[in-house]
Amino acid sequence: MAPRGSARPIELFSEERQAAAEKRVPLFTIDGVEYSMPAEPPAFVVLAYLKTVREKGDDVAAYELLENMLGEEAYEALRNCKTATVSDLAAITRIVGEHSVGAIAAGRGNSRGARRK
Repeated sequence: MAPRGSARPIELFSEERQAAAEKRVPLFTIDGVEYSMPAEPPAFVVLAYLKTVREKGDDVAAYELLENMLGEEAYEALRNCKTATVSDLAAITRIVGEHSVGAIAAGRGNSRGARRK
């Protein structure tokens, strides 16, 4: 059933299909290797962040968000970069937060208003 006022239903895709089509934006580089995050953060990442804030607090949630947005390879590269400073980490964490959770708070997310009956 299509949402009221819409000519077509909201279309969602499996993880495999979504991953193949996912656009990414650059976030940082290490020795010329670019690491990125999703151009449009997945809802499950933001929802997991909100749940972790409620259950474990802001600090734990922020680092889980960072890991989820970067992916394992980029997170490990950043974690193992001995020259990264606390300021670098703070800047990356701020950008990731603004791009994901901040986009929802500012109303910039892809709001499709889906509801389940």
